[in-house]
Amino acid sequence: MTEDAHCQMSCRRCHLRWDVNDPEPPRCKTSPSASAVTDLPRLALSVRQPWAWAIVFAGKDIENRSWSCYSSNRRFRGRCAIHASAGMTRYEYTEASEFMASVGITCPSPAELARGAIIGTVEVIDGITKRAPAASSRWFFGPFGLVLRDPEPLSEPLPVSGQLGFFEWQPTEGGKVSEPAKWMLPKQTTNQHEAPGDDIFKKGAA
Repeated sequence: MTEDAHCQMSCRRCHLRWDVNDPEPPRCKTSPSASAVTDLPRLALSVRQPWAWAIVFAGKDIENRSWSCYSSNRRFRGRCAIHASAGMTRYEYTEASEFMASVGITCPSPAELARGAIIGTVEVIDGITKRAPAASSRWFFGPFGLVLRDPEPLSEPLPVSGQLGFFEWQPTEGGKVSEPAKWMLPKQTTNQHEAPGDDIFKKGAA
């Protein structure tokens, strides 16, 4: 927050202004609803769906990384926001959801997964290789991983453009979460042997 000569305060994110003598400053316009995490960390980590959902909602305590990603992120410790990447392929979803099913976790349908938005926060407590005790986690696939704990979901997704690795997130002006691709939508079940309107004739003949 910044203060100017007119004794007003302004939010760096949404530029909302208020008088310093106000007993309770107004809520930032870019923040999620009041029931959500109210003080989002400055840094976010972008993760592909449905793994981002698993971190926030299903107890995924390892975020797997290649060496190139891990080497630049391994020293970070502390709380960060989890950003669900805008992209998700059918193969990525199928592979991840099948793994989750094998350990007793039901993954939401593709259309239900928020993408292109911050969906929660988590604490990063370590960076490991396969030799570390934490690598015994069922979520560790390697070759390297960030150890996570204490996930906190937002009550609603916060649209944000993602970047590789840890990044300083910025609210998207008038942003929206990514719309589901066609393959993500539920398939409509129709009887191929009946022409449209056949049920009307059946009702009339009853």
